[in-house]
Amino acid sequence: MENNTDIITTITKRLIESELREMESPLIDKEKGLSEDIYDSLCDEIYSKIPRLLDDCYSNVEHEFEIEKRNKNAHKSALYYKVYWKNDHWPKTKKGYEVLGIYNNLIDAEDTVWSHHVWAVFTHYKIFEFRNGVKNKKFKELLF
Repeated sequence: MENNTDIITTITKRLIESELREMESPLIDKEKGLSEDIYDSLCDEIYSKIPRLLDDCYSNVEHEFEIEKRNKNAHKSALYYKVYWKNDHWPKTKKGYEVLGIYNNLIDAEDTVWSHHVWAVFTHYKIFEFRNGVKNKKFKELLF
């Protein structure tokens, strides 16, 4: 992420109304807007979810760092797996597949794909096995 200050966002009534209008939600009256009762209920719901959201974020980042640490020198192993990804909607990968990571085992490679796809819809993934630095075979091709 280029600018970490973008993470902190003030969720205002105006923002919620805008989102609900865009979604054509029945929670918002087209003429009167968002009622105070519904707004208060939404605020309570949002606040109740924040601790779980933060806990999930911390756990996910901790897990990613464990995988990264475990696979730091995977490219030096006799057997390793490379994960490639591409999304035609992202300028970075319009020209072709980019390496997402290199892993000592297939489990870590697949785990990375499953955690990566959460924020990258319409993304293509390929996992290849390498033996002694030579591409051996394609294990999986996935599209999310």
